[in-house]
Amino acid sequence: MDPTRAADMLTTLGYFAALFLPVPAHARDVISKLVGIVRATVSTVGRAEVAYMSIYVLRGIWHTAQDERALAWAIRDGIVPLLLTIYDTKDRSGASEMLGYIAVRSIHVSVLRALSLTGDAAIIGRGGFRNPEIPRLVIDGRTSIMCRTYRKVCSSDQCGPEANAPQKCLRRCPCLMACYCSSACQLAHWNTHRDLHERQIGPRRYFPTLDRGPIYHMHQFADGTDSSGSPGFSRLSARSAHFAALCCDAYLRGAAPEICATIRESTSDSWTRPCYSLHIDFTRPGAPNYRLEGYPGDEDAPEAPIDVTADVPQTFNNSTKVLLMQLTMATLLEWADHISKEAR
Repeated sequence: MDPTRAADMLTTLGYFAALFLPVPAHARDVISKLVGIVRATVSTVGRAEVAYMSIYVLRGIWHTAQDERALAWAIRDGIVPLLLTIYDTKDRSGASEMLGYIAVRSIHVSVLRALSLTGDAAIIGRGGFRNPEIPRLVIDGRTSIMCRTYRKVCSSDQCGPEANAPQKCLRRCPCLMACYCSSACQLAHWNTHRDLHERQIGPRRYFPTLDRGPIYHMHQFADGTDSSGSPGFSRLSARSAHFAALCCDAYLRGAAPEICATIRESTSDSWTRPCYSLHIDFTRPGAPNYRLEGYPGDEDAPEAPIDVTADVPQTFNNSTKVLLMQLTMATLLEWADHISKEAR
């Protein structure tokens, strides 16, 4: 087929995918074929436009999908090295934008696992980031949390190595924190697992830290004014919210000394005990950052909790704000003290 005609057809397909007839969940082979077209044409003289239009279609699919599966499939099929090829030879700004889009969404387990399996975490930073090492370090840190938390082995002590063979079918507990190879193993492990399970999926859903320390209460809302959400607003899955809480926990433990210093400075001239809202932003490439806001509290009240919220990126430019936890100044001071002792 003539490359110009093929590019025109892909452009039309891109308009339908992104604007006119968006499909919330495309088939796996659609993604594979689009990545295959990019691979076959990206380095071919006279056909680069076809590769660009195929990427345009992929971007439209990612932006309108109901979850991150299409993005994870494209990563597994090799889209990251192809985008780096385009960045090095042709369209630097467009490729850099899409690589940043992928790096930001490593906060989702499916995308993170795909980056880990392909080894793309080591190279994605070459696509226009100010410090190429930052995306790799952030993704490696999240991968470490993922591997510790979502180990797919039978949680029952009664199981031997044969229960965790690759061909063995393991099912994850609804709380996301344990796997079992049979109902018998789940029953045998229940007394040990009960407390953690009930904190996860009880009447109110809680997310414990990795060391079973402070408890997180997850609550999703569309904006900062109320908890009702809005029609059509994309919401996080339970696993995405859970993993965001764990990443938030890891970030806060490292940033605790700086946050404590900021709070001390803001309260030095205050006659009342202020309340605080601590906001973590996961929507930018690289390491997250925080924003601390204070407001007057009750002078006679006990120590007010610090509400910790996070912006978690989803499809297109949408993000979901999640109230992940409430902690106290005492907890932050404990974390800061632990960091200072480790540094000695």
